[in-house]
Amino acid sequence: MAGSGELNTIVRFHDIRRSRELERCILSLIGQRYRPLRIILALQRFSDQDVAATRALLAPMLKFADPPMLSIVNWEYDNPVDARSALMNLGLQAVQGRYVAFLDYDDVLYPEAYELVVSRMKQTGAAIAFAAVRLAKIDVYEEFSYTTCALPPFSGSNVVDLFRQNFCPIHSYIIDTAQDPKNVLSFEPTLTMEKDYDLLLRVCAAHQSDFSLVKSWPEAAS
Repeated sequence: MAGSGELNTIVRFHDIRRSRELERCILSLIGQRYRPLRIILALQRFSDQDVAATRALLAPMLKFADPPMLSIVNWEYDNPVDARSALMNLGLQAVQGRYVAFLDYDDVLYPEAYELVVSRMKQTGAAIAFAAVRLAKIDVYEEFSYTTCALPPFSGSNVVDLFRQNFCPIHSYIIDTAQDPKNVLSFEPTLTMEKDYDLLLRVCAAHQSDFSLVKSWPEAAS
């Protein structure tokens, strides 16, 4: 996996009816200041027609100046029924760059997010670095999404807090694959709960982590 400074973001997407949210997610990646950037879109059991429709949906956005590269992979097997971990592992198999991040189709990032986190990793030598996230309650309608309120922040600020309980959502960190000689970067497909937390425990137990950006929001990083 390790190579240049390219950052690969794996986005998992399971329902073509949620394409509007996917568009918003991908647009936030296109708006990232960090380059080079590759989007690996991991689809769950999409038909050939739906794969083509998804590609066509995103094509106009990829015509912007200096767009990220896009790779699409599709999990076509019946098992496991809960394919969330399988989608992540499928995406990891397609990774070509040094840095890996994850993003669900209904999440978005601020434009400076990746630039800040990778810069911090270069400064500290950490193999995984975390940043603050903001939470909101959103009502999703067919034509639009409506944010109703902000939610309280997750409680936690360091690796000890992480080992006590998971407070780091999957889009809040970046991993340096060049520092993974023990090959812990994979998702356990047999787990039905806490799949992402399992990955974080293994990575942080084996490698140096940095949580300094978790405190970056004045209101305690929601």
